[in-house]
Amino acid sequence: MLMLVGVSGLRAARRLTAGLGVVGLMVLLGVIPEPTVEGSVEIVARRQTPYGSVAVVRDAKHGTALTMMKADHSLIGAQWATGEPAFAFVHILEAGRLARPMASRALVIGLGIGSAATALANAGMIVDIVELDPAVVDLAQEHFGFVPNGDVFTEDARTLIGRTDRRYDLIIHDTFTGGVTPGHLLSLEVMQQLSKLLTQNGVLTLNVVGAVTGPLSAATLAVRRTMGEAFAHVRAFRDGPIKGDNELHNTILFASEGPIRFAPVSASAGPASQRESVLMNFQQWEVLQTVAPGAIITDEHNPIARLSAPVTQRFHEEMNELYPPGFWLQ
Repeated sequence: MLMLVGVSGLRAARRLTAGLGVVGLMVLLGVIPEPTVEGSVEIVARRQTPYGSVAVVRDAKHGTALTMMKADHSLIGAQWATGEPAFAFVHILEAGRLARPMASRALVIGLGIGSAATALANAGMIVDIVELDPAVVDLAQEHFGFVPNGDVFTEDARTLIGRTDRRYDLIIHDTFTGGVTPGHLLSLEVMQQLSKLLTQNGVLTLNVVGAVTGPLSAATLAVRRTMGEAFAHVRAFRDGPIKGDNELHNTILFASEGPIRFAPVSASAGPASQRESVLMNFQQWEVLQTVAPGAIITDEHNPIARLSAPVTQRFHEEMNELYPPGFWLQ
């Protein structure tokens, strides 16, 4: 419609032919060719949904195939041909079970490819899922081996947590996509509601992308402060050794009404897997043990979009360095 309005204006000015051009004609005729990525990347599946474009892509340049789920300008999950998750932070997401070894039921907010949900299910838990985009659920099952063992709710997480009467020992909250976590899922009111859904001394685990110091830290600090208003105990860990202030990374926060202590992980015979290595070492990467007063995220005053803007910009730059623009247009 915008193109047609523009064309009308150009016609009135008698500049239609010069102004429309080849690209404009292709848009009007619906014949824009699909972008392609040269080299090792293969589009395995693609879905256009009301929430954006979701695709499964496979990259063979790493020696072993890497299969990824792409949602617009971000990767929301990746898995090696062995079935191992490619992102180390997902192993820290499952560490709540080390803090509550007797946990039997979990809720995962934001499915991705199902890595965290599968890890909890493999540990013997019943895992419910709430995921906004049904296409993400379908593609996780079709291409990443995700098999739900609890209920799957395809809706906004706020509607579910506002009506459910279920209680969970663990809740994993990982909804980062496109360079930001949806702000309406980070408010104090949401944290308080999630606290009510936890069993006594249950644990909420939340992933946020940014930094813990420097110019990219404002959003992470606001989330940490907000969680501290809703829970008696909060601990935070980076997904690797601490480097520079301007480096983007995942920070995984654990919150509970009871103290948060993690059972040790024993090394198995032979070389340690990435999962085993991360679970054995992540407590060395603790951050934000003290946090100065600052912005609190609420439904009435929610600054997270503004605070996240530098992170979003840096994130998009890094994604464009990881793969060329044609990859993100697919």
